[in-house]
Amino acid sequence: LPDFEPIHRLDVDNPRLMGGVGIPDVYTEARYATDQIMRSSYDVIREAWDEFEKVFGRRYEPVETYQADGSDILFITMGGIGETCMTWIDGAREQGESVGSARIRLWRPFPEDDFKAAIAGAKVIIVLDRALSLGAAGNPVAQEIKGLLFNETNRPTVLEYVVGLGGRDVFPEDFQAMYDAAKTVLAGAEPPPPTVLQVRV
Repeated sequence: LPDFEPIHRLDVDNPRLMGGVGIPDVYTEARYATDQIMRSSYDVIREAWDEFEKVFGRRYEPVETYQADGSDILFITMGGIGETCMTWIDGAREQGESVGSARIRLWRPFPEDDFKAAIAGAKVIIVLDRALSLGAAGNPVAQEIKGLLFNETNRPTVLEYVVGLGGRDVFPEDFQAMYDAAKTVLAGAEPPPPTVLQVRV
């Protein structure tokens, strides 16, 4: 075999950074600076979306609502599952149900004010996570939202569901089951614990 030539090598004559780790003397400041930069990216993202709309004619918002005005119960979604949810909502509203959705498009920095405005007036929100935090008290999106709303005086009750793991389809009956549970909570029942739907037993 020919002599081994590594793609990355430590070379004092050609210094480079390869996954650098800050030593304790600088790590806290580096992470703090990264957080500040992440938080300040909100305005830049909005500007980019404005430019995107001018070019392509399609508008994005950090949190997009559907049939949310006046709805007692809202589904909170991210990604493609949001469109499936909207289709189910159309059918439910035809039956006279007070339900809508809020779709999170921007995860970081989390659009706190946009989210609070989107869910204003809702009494119960159903958070759909497509990730399962193993051994944890809850799951990523739901815990983020619970933390955000913790100090709010008129916060809605948060129901946590894990659905669609590994790309599994989420069907109308899944939305119906979550909605039925939310209606019992709206009527005064205790909220269920975080629940993984679609488990085959």
